[in-house]
Amino acid sequence: MDQEKTILLVEDSPTQAMMTQHFLEQEGWQVKIAETGDDALKYLKSATPELVVLDFYLPDIRGDELCRQIRMNVNTRGIPILMLTVLDTQAAELRGLESGADDYLPKSSDTDILILKIRTLLKKQTTSTSDFQKVESHFHRVRIIAVDDSPTYLELLRIELESEGYTVDTASTAEDGLQKISDGNYDCALVDLVMPGMDGIEMTGKINELKTGMESQILVLMITGRDTKEDLTRALEAGADDFVGKGSDMAVLKGRIRALLRRKFYEESNKRILTELKEKELEAQRLILERKAAEAEAHAALAKQLQELTTKLKATNASLRQEVDKRREAQEELAEKATELQRSHADLVQFANVASHDLQTPLRSISGCVQLLMRQYSTKLDDRAADLIGLAVKGAARMQVLINDLHVYAQLETTKREELQIDTGDIVSQAVKSLESSINENDASVTFENLPTVFGNPLEFDRLFQNLIDNAIKFRSEKSPVIEITAQEITGDQVAELGHYGKAPESENKIDTRNRTSWLFRVRDNGIGIDKRYGDRIFDMYKTLQGDSEASGTGIGLAISKKIVERHGGRIWYESECGKGATFLFIVSKPRSQSRASKEPRDASM
Repeated sequence: MDQEKTILLVEDSPTQAMMTQHFLEQEGWQVKIAETGDDALKYLKSATPELVVLDFYLPDIRGDELCRQIRMNVNTRGIPILMLTVLDTQAAELRGLESGADDYLPKSSDTDILILKIRTLLKKQTTSTSDFQKVESHFHRVRIIAVDDSPTYLELLRIELESEGYTVDTASTAEDGLQKISDGNYDCALVDLVMPGMDGIEMTGKINELKTGMESQILVLMITGRDTKEDLTRALEAGADDFVGKGSDMAVLKGRIRALLRRKFYEESNKRILTELKEKELEAQRLILERKAAEAEAHAALAKQLQELTTKLKATNASLRQEVDKRREAQEELAEKATELQRSHADLVQFANVASHDLQTPLRSISGCVQLLMRQYSTKLDDRAADLIGLAVKGAARMQVLINDLHVYAQLETTKREELQIDTGDIVSQAVKSLESSINENDASVTFENLPTVFGNPLEFDRLFQNLIDNAIKFRSEKSPVIEITAQEITGDQVAELGHYGKAPESENKIDTRNRTSWLFRVRDNGIGIDKRYGDRIFDMYKTLQGDSEASGTGIGLAISKKIVERHGGRIWYESECGKGATFLFIVSKPRSQSRASKEPRDASM
């Protein structure tokens, strides 16, 4: 038995594969199964079996195409291939042999014949490179000797094979054929099984004895007029490389010869390649030894260079330590300045709080006195005096609003922000109620719908919406103010694409535009609009764009709005054209777990 031989069986039928695997393993062979041609090629990338037995019809590629791919790879081209098929025709046999298979067998063949074919292919398969001899790489015309006692058949063989480009010699007896083989250098011998005197079986044995001293191995193809299982068995057991009946089509005989010669070429080519690889490996080892010798010679010089580099490194480290000390001193100085800046900021905030608080009492006294003067002495004053008192009352009221706004702004600087999950629809409703008087006086309309739930400070969001709605009412056109508040869910990429004035603040709550979604709020009005040339200056403290007109504000409302949005990690900007209204937009981050309640549109028209 051929122990430890591995056979790759390529068969898509599980039943056929199991049956074939069973009787092959009974012979002592290891069998690996691949259901498709692709599975077979993947297996051949990592392992090299001694034989491939494949079905001609596979689900992905045909067996002949798989043969060609195996033969095109230098690592697998020398593996013997036995092709099986359900077709028992000479045309199918020829097609299988032409694709690169070493032998071809119908699936209907006897199991003993399959075993015998496999044994023959395994016996011819080269498994060791220890005895490889150098084979010269050259082209030569294939020489064939045909041995048969029939002159007619010999002449037919000579004509047919010479038409294929082969050099053909003939012999009518086994003795004459053996003499020519020992004197010449033939690639293949066609031997008749039945001849007078020495038959083909005995002649094949003597040819195998002559192979020991031959430079190039000769292949033996047994031919006979009796194409029986017994004759096939005797021929293959005697050492023949293949067996074909005389009744077969001449094309099949030629195909068998081409398959044998192709296998011989592959074996000799592989020997040559492996020999060249061995020589290259020896050359590589010699180069490695030379390189190691050169490295040993350079070791002393390298050690000296290393010592010099060590000295330089020490000097560099000393210089780096000095630089580190300087940087540390600079950082300490910067920290001191930062502390001083924080202290100055706290003093300014405290001053703003104190100022806003201490100014309330005298301002109320002034406002109260002026209003009392107006009520008690209005009939005794002329028009000019009444106008002056009216201006004083308005100035006191404006001062009161300014102080209140200043107080709110100072609180935003010092108050720690506490976030809650709030319904912005409810917040807007509350803001509308707070501005009810102004909305009624100006016949304004405030609509909002589908406003989401966000994380934020409810008091600050109330102030934000009050400021934006009040701003839209103050800077109205001749038409009744129409204010629309909407919200839209946007992704991080959309946030990055939005145009705006100014930059988002650097804070711990800054929107993460890479993997978070956000809410984009719009407060749109039909007022007088804003000239874009003012840019983001409208959000600065004490900046008003309407002078001292009736619509003029304190200049703090939008600054407070900007501060509130920034405290919630967002940014605010506007889109407007003069005379076409304005839209204030601001973005806040969306809670990570949020259920958006869909609400009916609400109208706060008064």
